[in-house]
Amino acid sequence: MLNWPAYAVWPEVKYLLQETVMSDMIVCDTRQLKVIPKLSIVVPVYNTSGFVEKTLSSFDKNGNNHIEIIIVNDGSTDNSVEVVQKWLDGYKGNALFISQENRGLSEARNTALRYARGQYISFCDSDDWLNEKAVLDSLAFAESADLDIVLYRSYVYDNQTKDSYPFYDAATWDHILGGELKKTVNIASHPQILSLEPNTNNRILKKDFFDKYITIFPVGIHFEDLTPHIVSLVNATKIGMIDTVGYFYRVNREGKITDQKSEKRFDIIKTAKELLQKPEVAALNGYQQYCVMSLVFKMIFWCGRYTTLSDRRRYFLQGVELFSAANSQIRSRLKTSLSFAARNREFILMLAFFNGATDFLTEYSTGKQTLSTKIKLLKAISTANIDVNKLIFKKALRFAKNKFGKRVVG
Repeated sequence: MLNWPAYAVWPEVKYLLQETVMSDMIVCDTRQLKVIPKLSIVVPVYNTSGFVEKTLSSFDKNGNNHIEIIIVNDGSTDNSVEVVQKWLDGYKGNALFISQENRGLSEARNTALRYARGQYISFCDSDDWLNEKAVLDSLAFAESADLDIVLYRSYVYDNQTKDSYPFYDAATWDHILGGELKKTVNIASHPQILSLEPNTNNRILKKDFFDKYITIFPVGIHFEDLTPHIVSLVNATKIGMIDTVGYFYRVNREGKITDQKSEKRFDIIKTAKELLQKPEVAALNGYQQYCVMSLVFKMIFWCGRYTTLSDRRRYFLQGVELFSAANSQIRSRLKTSLSFAARNREFILMLAFFNGATDFLTEYSTGKQTLSTKIKLLKAISTANIDVNKLIFKKALRFAKNKFGKRVVG
């Protein structure tokens, strides 16, 4: 292993230090600065010493001149830095390793983006891994068709059971692709893309496009991928989809934020409000609005299920408030979305939030589907001062006739 000093600087990259934020420290830079890569892959690292080697080993150790890997240590307190250094000893490609004080996932990504030189960018969390061939195929597709974004499929890997299975939006992928190996879409031709899972890591993006419409990842809040995900899809003229698994998402490992029951779950409500207030989102047509709402409700309810029981009712009170008369424009768009909802649970959740059925949501989130649970929703509907159109009323009757919770998706 190389015995690197605490602050190693290659002669050809000294100029970078003039633009470096003081808390950023360049640990290692093996990039050939005369060769501009086509793709910059960002890997934020925080206390993942048991997983980051798997992440980095998904790249060919001989490197690829079209790729640069930018690794940002976000103040790890375990031996993640040593694991990364050991891997870099045997890597012959273009890599930049930066260390900073702990500022969170978004800031680690933003730090890397300041150094990214590629025409395209992509991301990989340090407990997950990539299929490098799929990423390179996506890059070739993006270049050949001048695409703003290329999406590739994801797989889930359960760290406890060791099982693997398609990501949660696989059915939506199947519907959009329609059997094709790759496809160029946008929200006008295929609005269903707006309901795909908001994972920043399953795509490459043109950096100029990212800089124009997203700029940076939101700092100081969890579930930070939702707003950039929707904003990028809404503003993209051409989006590629490739029917190849490019990303492997690890779940059920100790310390993973999205597996924790904590106050952090409340952040999704703030994030959803910020997203739904975006002008470009507010301007979407009815069915496009529904696709966004479908994703938002799935995330809000999912996060609610993973709050502690003592926090559960307070969480859903805040969620209901988001769609109350106090936020009239958002509420109006929810009412429109109700007319498009085709899946039972989706319709039930939208109806519950629309009618302020906090008690129902609190109980339903525990998995209860008893008569008492149903009555809580029906009571909220019957006492709410709203104008329910005929379609919504028919769906409410269908729910009351014991089709509660069937054909659940997601």
